[in-house]
Amino acid sequence: MFAALIGLCLIFFKPQLLINTKNLAFVLNKSGIFSEWSWQKGSLEHNYIHWNERRFSGDFKHFCFQYETDGLGIKSCLEKVSWDFKLLFSASKGFELISMSPILVTSSQVQVKLKTKPEDARVKQAQESAPPPNIRRYWKLFWSELVPDADIDLKNIMIENSEGWNVGFDVNAQKSGRRFQAKSMGFTLQADPNSFTLLAPSVFKIPMDLSLVGPMILTDAKALGRIREDALDINLTGSIFGILLKVSSFVNLPLKDPPASVAFLKELALNTQAQARVDQVTQKARNALPTTYNELPAPLNALDGPLDLQAWARPGIKSGEIEVIVKLITHMKGEKQELEFDVLNKILFDLENKELGAIFLGLDVKKIMLQLPRLPKNALPPQFLPDGRIHDDELSFEKELSKQNISESSPDINLRLKALGKNFVGFHTNLLEERLRFNLDLAIERGKLKGGYVKTLPLDTTFFNRKISVKKFLIRFDNPEAPEVDGKIVFDLPEYKVTLFLEGPLSRPRHYMTSDPPLPKEDIYAVLLFGRPMIDLSGGNKNAVQRTNQVLSQGLLSIGVLYFLSDTPIQAIIFDPDSEQVSAQIGIGEKSSLTVGQDSVGVRRSLGRGWYVDTTNEKNTGYGVMLERILAY
Repeated sequence: MFAALIGLCLIFFKPQLLINTKNLAFVLNKSGIFSEWSWQKGSLEHNYIHWNERRFSGDFKHFCFQYETDGLGIKSCLEKVSWDFKLLFSASKGFELISMSPILVTSSQVQVKLKTKPEDARVKQAQESAPPPNIRRYWKLFWSELVPDADIDLKNIMIENSEGWNVGFDVNAQKSGRRFQAKSMGFTLQADPNSFTLLAPSVFKIPMDLSLVGPMILTDAKALGRIREDALDINLTGSIFGILLKVSSFVNLPLKDPPASVAFLKELALNTQAQARVDQVTQKARNALPTTYNELPAPLNALDGPLDLQAWARPGIKSGEIEVIVKLITHMKGEKQELEFDVLNKILFDLENKELGAIFLGLDVKKIMLQLPRLPKNALPPQFLPDGRIHDDELSFEKELSKQNISESSPDINLRLKALGKNFVGFHTNLLEERLRFNLDLAIERGKLKGGYVKTLPLDTTFFNRKISVKKFLIRFDNPEAPEVDGKIVFDLPEYKVTLFLEGPLSRPRHYMTSDPPLPKEDIYAVLLFGRPMIDLSGGNKNAVQRTNQVLSQGLLSIGVLYFLSDTPIQAIIFDPDSEQVSAQIGIGEKSSLTVGQDSVGVRRSLGRGWYVDTTNEKNTGYGVMLERILAY
């Protein structure tokens, strides 16, 4: 302490004894700070103003130097370095530094080489165990009276590494009193003793291109920081592809752990929250994606609305683990359709080993209502095929993974799908007057269904001009390989109520029917087909019921097909035991009938006097016409 005080006194009262160009050259030679150095012209001036006040100035032209360490090399020539300030001393304030003009530093070229060196466990351990920097103290020191004003202008700064990577930029910085500003690469940093602001260019291209979405453009990006006594607050905002981004974080001051330590990274992650919002998803996709791919697949192309994303972290089971939570909130609407659900994504991350752990996905449905394509009542539904654009060779998922150096190994992914209570998945279809609504709760682990259920909510509707009430229809996946069904469906006919019960394996459920008032099984089928019991039917209708009973008992015809046929003038149900084919003969006029089979369809018409003409179209043999005469004896 005494030696330092003597040194300060010498600098103040006899500065020329220590501070001169000769001593400066001697110090640079002996210290080895620079491997090479020189200046073209240099001067140091000391002026006496008062017994407690001195003025120091200096001016160097073309000061060139080369600085080398194991991991870094810097080479530059500074065209001009100059300073001019007063040094004062008083008993109340001690030493004070007053800038007469800013310290000026200019350069037209700075070369920086980053040297590659092998990973050293001891160096890493030293970095992680080193005392944490006192951010608050350094920040206060920067704004103290001992740091003069400065004007720094460095052009053509080139940073390169041994692998050929390089980047070039300029830096211009000014400190004036309690204001600081620096500009580089279109970015602007502004600061005062209590806060700082980093402004990005209004339009900034992120140096990463994805083949599907094209250039990644960041707009209106800004970082706001506030230096408090006990914490450093940081808020980031911006927009990319029309997605509004916001990240907020803080670190407690003073720091307890080094910035490279796992403990610091964990604390930072736990104190960070992120948000993203897209106001109009469909419209933003049309603007961001290439023309061929900017139309979202159905039903999303007919919907639009906001999408919100929230992300935060919480402690994991182990000390070096965190669980990252990502929540996606969707509410999109169309004319008759609506999507409102939350997706919860939990990712376990090991900070110490930098490895991903298990991933959990949860879908919590608030409301899903979709309009199914118009389905024909007398034909099979249309086929659902994947979007052919997904298989484009130029935009394949595998190629994108390879391009981004992302591992294709599948992580441990678990999925939970929920739509419970008043939250449901629903469908509009032209076959029903009412909407179909489902509750579900399904658990999927590593791509395989592990358990859960799907059930319909109560439904009262009209199906093929007849009233039907679905009281219960539940599919349980307690054994995912053999799901079971439990159903209760009521057919509300003018004079009878028929109840169908389904239970057992979904692949081949058992069924039985009851009626109110009670009827035998044959009469129940007759009531479903013709609205009347067997005793009230004609001979042809009775024959149709009896044949239908036989076919149903063999499990060859479903109750759904039966109810479909119940609204048609059935003349016969036909079963060919040789081919095990079932067909129905339906009247379509006084002299014509339609025969519908599993693999064929045909029309039969009476020509009179026992003559008939049959036209058929079979799957295997094609079209055919046959003339037939039936003789009565």
